[in-house]
Amino acid sequence: GCRQVAGRNFQVGDGIANVRGWTGSMPIICKLAKVPPRIWLRWFLPLFGLILLTQMLCVALALAIGY
Repeated sequence: GCRQVAGRNFQVGDGIANVRGWTGSMPIICKLAKVPPRIWLRWFLPLFGLILLTQMLCVALALAIGY
C-alpha cells in the first residue's frame, strides 16, 4: 500500500531532482553539450515542473485506489 507508493516516490523524485541542481549532473551536461547553464535551466525548469506535477497526480491516484 502506502509503503510501495513511498518507495516509488523516492526512486523517481530522487533521480529527477539530482539532475537539476548545481551539485548534480547539470554542470557536466552543460559543459559537454556546450550549452550555457542559463539556457539549459530555461528549458529544463518547465519540464521539471511538469514531471513533478505528473508525479504528484500519480501518487494521489495510487493512494486513492489503494495501490
